[in-house]
This record gives sequence, C-alpha cells and structure tokens, in this order.
Amino acid sequence: MWDFHDTPHRTSNICEAFHSRLNRRIQRSHSNIWSFVNCPIGEECRFQHLYSQINAGTQQLPKAKAAETMQKRIETLNSRYNNQDMNSEQLLNALSLSGGRKK
Repeated sequence: MWDFHDTPHRTSNICEAFHSRLNRRIQRSHSNIWSFVNCPIGEECRFQHLYSQINAGTQQLPKAKAAETMQKRIETLNSRYNNQDMNSEQLLNALSLSGGRKK
C-alpha cells in the first residue's frame, strides 16, 4: 500500500493533493462555517466539469516543459539505479540535487 515505485503519481498519498486543494479553496487558516460549506459545493462543480470533459473525450492539458524535463531526469536516474550503474546513496544524492528550485 505504501510502495509507489513505478507509478505515475508524484505524491505518495492522493489525500495530500486533496488537502492542499482544500486549503487553497478555503484560503484561511481559521475559516468560518460558510467558507467551509461553499468548499464542497465548489468541489462538486469541479468534479462535474471533469466528468463532462472525460465523457466528451477531451484530452489532458500538456505538461509544462519543466515538469517533462524533471520526469525525464527521474526516469533516467531510476533506470541507472535499476541497471546497477549507481547505488542507493548516489541515487538519493542525485534526486536531491535535481529536485531543488533555482531562485
């Protein structure tokens, strides 16, 4: 259940994505009941919209160039590790260096 090796998900827990979206929708650390009540209404609209798009056969939005580049780096490092061209310490070091953001 906790092993997400070779999966297309970028997060280890789908609930984290929902929680992040919930926090962005409420937009307050101490919200009132009305902002919370409006949140599930907005989520229902979002899911209805996605459902309509899937039924209509629309395609997903293309990934950003930076996301594609990062995914290629991760896949390359993963294949090098699987081919035993690098050990686990080298893999983790390379992943930590490739995941940093430039400011």
